[in-house]
Amino acid sequence: MDELEVLQDKMHRIKTWVEAYPLDMFPEPDFEKAARVLKENGMTLGAITTSNIRYVLNGIKEIVEADSHHDAADIKSHTTLDGEYYIEYVEADVVRLCRCR
Repeated sequence: MDELEVLQDKMHRIKTWVEAYPLDMFPEPDFEKAARVLKENGMTLGAITTSNIRYVLNGIKEIVEADSHHDAADIKSHTTLDGEYYIEYVEADVVRLCRCR
């Protein structure tokens, strides 16, 4: 696999990760309400947001720094959520949400 193919593979993995969380399945929350609930329980939305961003950036970093080839079509397992959706587990950092046909 040449350098261009490796880079294309990594971009495909990142794109697959991005597409795993569609807005129709995971709509944006009411951030004002979430901030109030968190504050009432001694937490901040900033801390939660920072933790989530850190997780995503570390996942992207792992993909970028990975040496081995990964075929995103190589599904390791899947779990059905309901009759309409299922999750494909490709590897630890690549999970896809898919609509059943």
